[in-house]
Amino acid sequence: MKRRQNEIARHQAPQGSQRCTAVDQLLRTNMLCTTVLLEGPIQYKRSNILPSLDNQWLLGFTEAEGCFTISLLSNSKAFRTRFILSQKGDVNLPILSHFTLLFQAGKIEGHSTKDNYSFIVSGLKSVQHLWPYFDNNLSHFLTSKKDSYLAFKEVNGSIEQGLHLNPERRKELITKCQHINSITRKTK
Repeated sequence: MKRRQNEIARHQAPQGSQRCTAVDQLLRTNMLCTTVLLEGPIQYKRSNILPSLDNQWLLGFTEAEGCFTISLLSNSKAFRTRFILSQKGDVNLPILSHFTLLFQAGKIEGHSTKDNYSFIVSGLKSVQHLWPYFDNNLSHFLTSKKDSYLAFKEVNGSIEQGLHLNPERRKELITKCQHINSITRKTK
């Protein structure tokens, strides 16, 4: 018999063990699938593994919970560029905090919704700390988040060149910014 094991990162411990029990019950009652054979309950495994810039852990997290966003005001020359990763629960704060160390940029902020937190990298110079990681993992994106990242990087490059100061180019950039956030999620 095949043994089904589920490894869930340390930061999801309270939810993880409950999730294992629920999945185990669904599997045993054949409600979820019929091809998995089990020898006992699914065991929850704690892990002290933190994300690294040498694997795709952060990429998967970004595809599920990340947001690349740029706002250009139509009535001024101001802009705001940000990368945001959000998670629910205090147990996720160590993981989010670890991102500030990995990128040497960003901060952790409480979300408007209770018990939600975000890792936020703001500003033109700060978001450039993200480029090496995402550029090195372009071939590993599984969703259209890749298109969002590439558009985000392109518009940031245009802003860095000062193109947002030209009224006509600014209109084009505003349109591009709107598309960064509205790219339809699709998997390959």
